Amino acid sequence: MLTTINPTRAIRARRCALAILVRAIISIAQFITG
Repeated sequence: MLTTINPTRAIRARRCALAILVRAIISIAQFITG
């Protein structure tokens, strides 16, 4: 994996994944609340 070579890239990937997860949760919450 590239994580061993560049840890900053791994941190960015985690942040991107976290942001996508948060957006998904917000969209689902909005869909449920209507």
